[in-house]
This record gives sequence, structure tokens and C-alpha cells, in this order.
Amino acid sequence: MEPNLPKVVQRFMSEVAVGEHGLTKLKIELKSSSWLMRGISRIVSVFNPRFDQYITTLGNTIYVPDGFLEKQPIRVLETVAHETQHAMDFNCSPVLFVLVYGFPQILAVPVGIAVGLLTGLWWLGLVVGLLLLAPLPAPGRCWMEIRAYRTSLQVGRYVYRFSDREMERTKEWIVSQLSEKWYYWTWPFPSMIKRALDKDSLLDKPGHVKLIKFLAEHDLSM
Repeated sequence: MEPNLPKVVQRFMSEVAVGEHGLTKLKIELKSSSWLMRGISRIVSVFNPRFDQYITTLGNTIYVPDGFLEKQPIRVLETVAHETQHAMDFNCSPVLFVLVYGFPQILAVPVGIAVGLLTGLWWLGLVVGLLLLAPLPAPGRCWMEIRAYRTSLQVGRYVYRFSDREMERTKEWIVSQLSEKWYYWTWPFPSMIKRALDKDSLLDKPGHVKLIKFLAEHDLSM
């Protein structure tokens, strides 16, 4: 059974979240009702016991924790818009998205195995694999998250009517997310992230244009 979505989220999914970049159907599903998420949780919880509390997007499905959809509707919309951008990027090129988002950590297993086989030294392959699993800078992941986090800036601008100072604080929060542990230190260069967020060049992309139009046309002010 599909969860009961806030009306503003239903409108967003019908007007904005479909039809772009091959994204023809977007679903929101509770993690607790998904056998896939329950299975992943059993594995991931060994390293991250709070996995069940995170939003996880795979393909066209956004998996949310219990209670998430009961939050303030605009907060739910902001998160769904963020995850929709990931779904759109994934649909453009699924394989490329996974490789770019996961690089360099995604290379840990194949490169580690290759090094072990080529050298005949299993311990060297293990060392190389562990090195690639370290929190190395991940430019592709950072770039895709910046694209998605621009939805938070749009909600701040068009819904909350943030002042310039409030917008700056939102950007600072995004910078902290991407440069610190929350995204595995994906890009530990705060000033570079800030410069990217200050540019509006990505706001002319189809998904962002539709979101801005949606926010402008609906009375979502607090």
C-alpha cells in the first residue's frame, strides 16, 4: 500500500517530477514496507545503525523512514525535490550515474581484486582496496549533490522568502554537509563548494525550471 502523501507533494509529483529525462514514474515508499530496504538495513546497520532514518533513492523510488511524511509538508516537499533531482540524473544514464556518484570508492573491490591477481599478493590487493574505501575526495558525488541541494535554495527563496543573510546561512549548511562526515567528506574544500552554490548556471536546467515555476505558481508561503 502506497503511503499517504501531503497534497503539495502529490501536486509536485504530478506536475514536476515526471516526464523529464525519461522519469515517467516516481514512487515514494516507506523503508519499513520494502523487503529490499530491510535487507540492506541488516547489512548496513553494522556500520551505520541509523540507516533506517535516512532517505534513500534507488532508481525512481524514494524510500523514506516511518514518520517522515508526517513532518511539515514544505519540509517533505523540499526533501522530495532533492531526491527527484537524483532520480532524474539516474534516468539520464543509470550506469554513468552510479560510476560518477560512487567514484572513487566504487573502485575499491574491482581494483583490489585486480591488484591481488596481477601481483599474486592478496595482502597488497586488500591494502589497495582499503585505501580506495577511505574518504577520498569524490568530485562527481559533490557535483550531483550540489545540483540536488539547489532545490533547498529555491524553496528558501520562493517559499520561505529568505533574506540574503538567511540564504547565505542555508548555503553554509549545505557546504558543511558536503565537506564533512555527512557525505563521507565528499569534497573537503568548503570554499570551492560555496563558489559553485553562488552560481545560478544550473537553474536553467529543465528540472529546476519546472520546480521554480511550480513554487512560483502555488501559494506555499508559510
